[in-house]
Amino acid sequence: MFGQHRGDATTASLLERRATLQSDLALPPRPPRRIRLSVGPSTGGFSGQRARACLLCLCLGSMVCGCDRRERPAADPPPPKRAEKRADQPPTGGSAVDEAIPVDDQDAPGSPPALPKSSRLGAWIKVRPVRLAAGEEIGAALGDARRAERLAGFRVERLATCAYRRRGDESDRTANLELFETVSAADALGMLLAESSGENHPAGPGMIGFIRAQRQAGRAEWYGWQGYHYVHLWVNAEADPDLTKTVEQLLGDILLSTPGAPVPALLEFLPHDGRHPGQVWLVRSARALRGPSGPKLRWPDHQAADKLLGLRGDALMALGGYCVPGSEEVNYVFVVQYPTADEAQAAFGRLSHQSGPLALPCLLTDPVGERLAGSFTPESESVAHVLPVARRGLLSAEGGQP
Repeated sequence: MFGQHRGDATTASLLERRATLQSDLALPPRPPRRIRLSVGPSTGGFSGQRARACLLCLCLGSMVCGCDRRERPAADPPPPKRAEKRADQPPTGGSAVDEAIPVDDQDAPGSPPALPKSSRLGAWIKVRPVRLAAGEEIGAALGDARRAERLAGFRVERLATCAYRRRGDESDRTANLELFETVSAADALGMLLAESSGENHPAGPGMIGFIRAQRQAGRAEWYGWQGYHYVHLWVNAEADPDLTKTVEQLLGDILLSTPGAPVPALLEFLPHDGRHPGQVWLVRSARALRGPSGPKLRWPDHQAADKLLGLRGDALMALGGYCVPGSEEVNYVFVVQYPTADEAQAAFGRLSHQSGPLALPCLLTDPVGERLAGSFTPESESVAHVLPVARRGLLSAEGGQP
């Protein structure tokens, strides 16, 4: 009986401790469970120990269960998933320029280093990679048959094309660019003079090259020359002051990256006094004078003019438009540089004895070495008297008496 009495006391004590613990943990009370122990006469003491061990396990289990039922702090909510943008989904904000990806890694091998990479430009990003054309491919790359014919007389080694777009420009204006690499500075400058008109603006501090700009409704164009390179850049949009500034910076950066060369000496034989601003041309074929920026010469056939003048690609002609006192007419004076003095004499003979519907109206002076000077407007020259000044310059350069 001693073992049973002691087990009942222990049971009561453990149940009291469990009730206290449940009160501390704010758990709902459970009704006490009475455990009835059966103790045999031969194992009374041992059965009491087993009872105490069982009660202790029950109490500890209840304590653990009570601890597990305590309120746990809530975990941080998972971050919201970002919606993935489909390729066909229109942009919800910003501009197309912000989403443009540079295409410099798609440039043709051997592209001119003068065409800057997007990483070099703060305001521009390349959106069309550099493509190269040479020989007969140049005409197709220009995409304009008449323009290709006008420029065919110039000696071009290759043409590089690409396009840039301003960063952050919501209007999505693209600067289309053509870079011509020529055989000589005369060819590069001649192309610019054949395709543009207006005043010359220095390409940059200390640079020989210059820039011209022309604007018309819905289109703005820039032309640049430096050394053996001619650059044509255009935007199919109205040019506001901010666009003009950034385009000229881009063009100046390109020209600055090309080697310089002096102005072809043949132009120095055209007198400066009395010459109309911007009316100077330097060509290897009369076909280059047929564009909207060319002189107003009423020639019946430009190919026939090439034959008479002896312009076969190795000769070079400088042409200037001069004021005529008391008249709105223009006096067009020319100087041709031939490979040899014999060719200059031969051209003088052809022009002096020409006749027929394809004849060129002209007034000539005697050749001086490899050079021949004249006027395509004899009546205007008879009033303006520019040829005597040009001849004195030729004689001085030849070492003769002016």
